[in-house]
Amino acid sequence: MTREQISDFCVTALANILRISRDRVDTGTKFDRLGLDWAMLVYLMMEFEEKLDLHPMVAFQLHGPISGKAGKTT
Repeated sequence: MTREQISDFCVTALANILRISRDRVDTGTKFDRLGLDWAMLVYLMMEFEEKLDLHPMVAFQLHGPISGKAGKTT
């Protein structure tokens, strides 16, 4: 799966979880600054594992911000 596909999945999943439109998801924001509560975060992690067959921490570490252009986690 490409970085862009993971990014697109993240935007869609976050928009659904936060109940906002996709265009309101700030793709430059790191996951820890999105305002997710524990239940939302658990749901997002389950989505990663189920739909992407990817451990969520791998995606968080590889991509930092949601943006597919992000490459660093610092």
